[in-house]
Amino acid sequence: MFIVPQITYCRITDANRAIAITNNGGTSDSVLEEVINPVSLITGKITTSNASTSVTGTQTTFLSQLLVGDYLYDYDANGAPELIGKIATISNNTTLTLTENALFTRTNKHAGSSRTILRGTENIYARIPVSVTGRNANGIVTQELIPNFNEWRLPNNNQGLNGVNDPSSSNLFRYSNPGDVISVDSTPTDENNISFTFRTLNQFKISANKDTFWSLGELPNYIWIEINPYGDNGIELAQSTMFYLFTKTEFNQSLVATINFSRQTLVNAGYTLL
Repeated sequence: MFIVPQITYCRITDANRAIAITNNGGTSDSVLEEVINPVSLITGKITTSNASTSVTGTQTTFLSQLLVGDYLYDYDANGAPELIGKIATISNNTTLTLTENALFTRTNKHAGSSRTILRGTENIYARIPVSVTGRNANGIVTQELIPNFNEWRLPNNNQGLNGVNDPSSSNLFRYSNPGDVISVDSTPTDENNISFTFRTLNQFKISANKDTFWSLGELPNYIWIEINPYGDNGIELAQSTMFYLFTKTEFNQSLVATINFSRQTLVNAGYTLL
């Protein structure tokens, strides 16, 4: 089993794409632009006062969804998150305090915490670190585990350029109907397993015989994918709709990649080869 230590999500920019399509997928000191520090809907609604540090929840589960040090948000009339304050203490599921008085007075408003959100038709990049399992005497990587994306794909979508999510491993949750905003004046309709496609971005170096990949020292540090969400019937998501993306961090069928690795094995595992 390959357990991913951390998947990094970021906006699509020219600089990020340049890193993603290199053979090694970037290094630990590669500077990513616009890394997503996301905000997503939490259960229930909050009430705050700009004269107090106290926050009261209605049908909230603060203990399981928030951490001390998180930033708490509510959502404005356009569905955009607006900062309420930083969490200092959490007493129970319906009571917490902020480090300073709340920035706004709000009554029974939907709230957000630190989670990944997608807005409108925006696609995002996800960077997945590999797991090194072998080095030679000089410390050069000779073997590693990389994702087998068949675990993120529906049974009939195991090959080709794009893969549709498998709800047991990668989900897109919709918290509002397309075009609706999240606010006290709008009642969101939860919907699980919104369809999305993804494709890998790494441009692997091809060996001289054009049939195998990578030579010594050329195994990738990161695997990159581009995630493209869709609404019902393949319609792109509406501008003010908010989403929470979940991607499982375990790959039970991970690939053991070595030098002279099979091109067809990568294709079969859901990789896009350019």
